Amino acid sequence: MLVSTLAGLALVAGVGTALAVHSIDSSSTKIRPLTYAKRVGRAPVVRRQTVQGRSPNELLDLLMARLAAPAMLQGEVSSTPAGYRATEDPNAVPPPGALDGPWAHLRVLVPDAGVGSMLPLWQADLLVGDLREEMHIANASSPLFGEAITLVTPSGSVANTINTNIGDIAYGQQFSDASDAAIRSSVERGAAAAGVSLKSITVLNGLNPAPRVVVAAANPAQYVSNADMEEHTIFHDPRTYEGVYLEVDDSSGDPVLISWSSFRTGIGQTWIRPDLAGSPNPTDNGALLP
Repeated sequence: MLVSTLAGLALVAGVGTALAVHSIDSSSTKIRPLTYAKRVGRAPVVRRQTVQGRSPNELLDLLMARLAAPAMLQGEVSSTPAGYRATEDPNAVPPPGALDGPWAHLRVLVPDAGVGSMLPLWQADLLVGDLREEMHIANASSPLFGEAITLVTPSGSVANTINTNIGDIAYGQQFSDASDAAIRSSVERGAAAAGVSLKSITVLNGLNPAPRVVVAAANPAQYVSNADMEEHTIFHDPRTYEGVYLEVDDSSGDPVLISWSSFRTGIGQTWIRPDLAGSPNPTDNGALLP
């Protein structure tokens, strides 16, 4: 079963779609961009100076090198993917940029098109979120509209291509810049409070750190029944970071739940082992609710 979850809410999204979620000011009915971080502000001067004048593809190359994720095979910023439909209704007027806005096209190495694709997809979404932010700081002529992620197996065959529009996510979100050691210490305390055993933690460093955590649960069914609250406990609020990845294993070391979030794109996934909840379908991206 694949759903997108946050703060106790669940939403199922179809392949190739992401739901644009907005916050509405009831006093003025003005639609405001969706924000996950507690603070929003301008990027540091040094960072603004670093990206000024760079093209979107130059920024993508720099971010791919910084992320250093072997699964990211190739990337390019170009036009809308062929065959992309911005709306289900063919007569509806597409949103601005849907058909002519720039898209991030990534080729991503995955061990398979199922559960094994979730970690590379998380890495790809972090990359896209960082690129969108940097393009905004660099005053790109058009904002990044979407991501087209092609999943490539070790044999070189294409397993799937996922086209997802990003939606109206706030720029300038201020996520944690804590050190790897400080993040490990925080997650250790959170895992103990959640009653799970910490197996490993790896911090992916994009524009801000994003922890990947693997824990073991003595009672997987009980964990799954309260997964959102437990994840919040482990990370002391996942929105502290620009993204999080959590794998929960049983006593045999087999995954029972995998969940990831990317808060610069507003996209996330949760896979739950079928014997605990439904059938797996880990190639749908879903929008995160605040």
